[in-house]
Amino acid sequence: MKKQRLLFFDFVTHFGGAQRSTVLLLQHLSRSWDVQVVDAYGVCSDYVQALRQARLNVKILQTDAVRCHIGHGNRPIRRALSLAGQIPQLLQLCRQLCTCLAQGQPDVVLTNSYKALALLFLGGGTQRHRIAYYARGWYRKHENPCVARWPIKRSHCVLAVSQATAEALAQWDVAPGRIHVVPTIIDEDGVYEDSQAPVDERPPGMDAEIKILLPAQLVRTKGQMTAIEAARLLREQGLDFVMAVMTSPLTVTV
Repeated sequence: MKKQRLLFFDFVTHFGGAQRSTVLLLQHLSRSWDVQVVDAYGVCSDYVQALRQARLNVKILQTDAVRCHIGHGNRPIRRALSLAGQIPQLLQLCRQLCTCLAQGQPDVVLTNSYKALALLFLGGGTQRHRIAYYARGWYRKHENPCVARWPIKRSHCVLAVSQATAEALAQWDVAPGRIHVVPTIIDEDGVYEDSQAPVDERPPGMDAEIKILLPAQLVRTKGQMTAIEAARLLREQGLDFVMAVMTSPLTVTV
């Protein structure tokens, strides 16, 4: 029996928890689907390597892109100017994506990114293919701009990483029948194997009575600044503790 075709498209710039889970998900789906992974720029070598180690078919659209980030998330004018400067590059990317879709003829197109989703809409991909959007995060309405909510609401299927995310999406008037909860996939055997490995290096201060670990990418939404402010308050109260803020390959001890 011929396998159905799944094309996964995204702009991946770092290899965090969501990206690791995506690799596991696609590897799992490849048992029963013909999976094609398309990455816009291929700038995250760890992500591309993980895909290839999982024996997934990877295609990079632009290996020589000059700018891979829009940036300036809290400065709307500078962000708009940065986006405007990338329009020629994005239009070329849109044409390349359309070529991939025409050649691969996927039954389903999956993405985690509303930027990727917007490109699919611009290229007419939503008219010819079924689009599934995987919402990994809180997705509260006030935290997502209209330019993100509009294409997500018009996806054929929205996968929510948790029930809380599904309830948040419902507040956007996403049709309930389109929302499906799909928890993050975890490699349980791999996690157990890693937990048994010897510890070669320990962060300083591990002899403290209380140990606090904050493992996450260094981005504003992960709340490291809130954790550091909490650490200051705990110090003022005389609590003996050590806090390790960890993100590969960096560890900062507070």
